[in-house]
Amino acid sequence: MKNLTTLGGLIGLVLASTTIASIIEVPSEQPTIQAGINAASRYDTVLVTDGYYVGDGNRDIDFGGKDVYLMSVNGAEQTTIDCAATEYQPRRAFYLHSGESEFSVIEGFTISGAYGDGSYFDAAVRCENASPRLRYCLITENNCHGVMYANDTLRIDNCVVSYNTGHGITSNEGAIDIRDCEISYNGQCGFYWNAQWYGFRAEVMDCLVVGNGSVGVYLFIGSGQFHVQNCTMVGNETGFYHEWNFPKAESATAASVSVDTSTVENCIMAFNDVYGTLCYVWADPVMVRCSDAYGNGVEDFHYEGFGPDDDFDNFSADPMFCDMDAGDFTISTYSPCAPANSPCGLLVGAFGDSCTYTDLPGQADEPVPSTFSLGQNYPNPFNPTTEIVFELPAAARVKLEIFNMAGQKVTTFTDEPMSAGKHKISWDASGFASGVYLYRLKAGDFADSRKMLLLK
Repeated sequence: MKNLTTLGGLIGLVLASTTIASIIEVPSEQPTIQAGINAASRYDTVLVTDGYYVGDGNRDIDFGGKDVYLMSVNGAEQTTIDCAATEYQPRRAFYLHSGESEFSVIEGFTISGAYGDGSYFDAAVRCENASPRLRYCLITENNCHGVMYANDTLRIDNCVVSYNTGHGITSNEGAIDIRDCEISYNGQCGFYWNAQWYGFRAEVMDCLVVGNGSVGVYLFIGSGQFHVQNCTMVGNETGFYHEWNFPKAESATAASVSVDTSTVENCIMAFNDVYGTLCYVWADPVMVRCSDAYGNGVEDFHYEGFGPDDDFDNFSADPMFCDMDAGDFTISTYSPCAPANSPCGLLVGAFGDSCTYTDLPGQADEPVPSTFSLGQNYPNPFNPTTEIVFELPAAARVKLEIFNMAGQKVTTFTDEPMSAGKHKISWDASGFASGVYLYRLKAGDFADSRKMLLLK
């Protein structure tokens, strides 16, 4: 999951100080969020204390055309807006529709409990004819779309949009910029963009799009352009899908010329139920380059002119996620998507490489081990890195996991076939507390475990 710790407080306070604006505190100065906004002037900051905000004044919030910086003190984990809506009393959290600009900001809230009125346009956060910015928000468990915008520009960064019954984020004729977001487990598409007529542009960068009930990223475009870069699309019905009519890209390799047209680059589309990437157009397709489509249910590249070993550095190989079952979509340093290994020499996917396993040097000259074995980590005790060595007498599917002494799994290094021989894995425990940990190896029918001690 993306980190929802708010970083914008200082920005809001600087904005206030440089424009002689005020800071209005909720609930100490104004009883509700809406009351705080009503009392604010342009460029004021409305600062919301930790708490659970419900009822009138804390839902159907309207900025009224004012550019206001609305933010919580300590972020989404501490500050919730619950619409408490029902089928018989539909409610949303925010409705911005009066020309608010990019200086209108909603930052650091959990937004839940909205219930749509049944129209296509309803969402927990609805924007039309307005260009606000959403930052560090968790928009979850709403009985409608998570975010809906139309006819202007929306900016979303460092948000999690998950478990909403409709689309996670959807549009009707508007431009959008989505960065560093997680869009996950929504009932319909993760992101659905409809730009048929007006030449809008979508930017989707460094996002995780996982487990959505329909398409992860669905672009239905007549005259608009888009740029999807360094995204990881996993476990959706289809990872990436676009249709209708697009500008034709020039022929250029991923490693050389950058073309100002619609592009999908440096993305992973893996383990989706049907297609990795699907193109249905009435004209020539857009550029897809240096992207990995692998392990999808029907076809990895359903995309004329693009596929493994093409002229655009696309490929189909296991991305080697560190722990997909636990929702860790960072990749192994030995992944074909890591910068050192990808065909274009760039990172592919939304996250860097953090877990490591490799064969020991000189293994080809050594005899194949006669038995399975798991060695003691070295050094032990250690701070912060250690190595675990194990031997396989035959090729086997190997799973190596680490647990704390409460029995909770803290990481999985690998869960995939490995060749016979001697192997080692390095663990960097910089982010873990001192204590005793248990590492467990399962290879075929063999299983063994040992303890290790992290001292800081």
